[in-house]
Amino acid sequence: MSIILCYCCDRMATTSEHVPPQCLFPKKKDLQAGLDLRRNLITVPSCEEHNLGKSGDDEYLMYVLTMSLPAGHVGVHQFLTKVARAIQRRPALARKVLAQSTPVVLHSAEFREPYETLAVSADERLERTLEKIALGLHRHHFGVSWYGQMRVIAEFIHLTDEEEAPGGNEALKECCSYADKLFESVPFHGDNPSIFQYQAVGQTPEVPAVVRMHFYGGCRVLAIYAAGG
Repeated sequence: MSIILCYCCDRMATTSEHVPPQCLFPKKKDLQAGLDLRRNLITVPSCEEHNLGKSGDDEYLMYVLTMSLPAGHVGVHQFLTKVARAIQRRPALARKVLAQSTPVVLHSAEFREPYETLAVSADERLERTLEKIALGLHRHHFGVSWYGQMRVIAEFIHLTDEEEAPGGNEALKECCSYADKLFESVPFHGDNPSIFQYQAVGQTPEVPAVVRMHFYGGCRVLAIYAAGG
């Protein structure tokens, strides 16, 4: 009898983990009658620790994504329904997220006049949760777990610090431009594209395996799996 290992470690898998977390997908009660945005959700084999021990991180990810401007109307709807209920249950988490916010003025082609909003500082939980999603997608798409080096880049996160932002944001812009070209003709995967879909390219001598995740339409995240893993 073969033993199935966890997508994230070398322990035996005893359960299944949703990739990305199921909480990001709206429940039927929050949607128009007949609409289902939880069709054929991706799952991977998981140990108990890497499935049940991160619900707080998953909820934090949902907060960050739905509060991000690129999420658009889909993210706003999720925020006004499921996130609003989560805030009522655990107001401390929302207060902690907003406690690290600063007022900013944004200029967007969508609006004629500049508008005021809040810039929220993301902590290490965001990267930690995105890394686990990236590991799960590698297991799901390529059929093997990844144990090598990996870098996750949240394309929708921008630096606001005056000393770091100019160079950092320019580097991020170049990275996003490179990703646009790399994935220009690469097919999308996922049965609920308005909530989540992804693209993947396999490792070649010139390019490592790369996955581009799309949350709520506009929140994109790159996962680069370094060669030799």
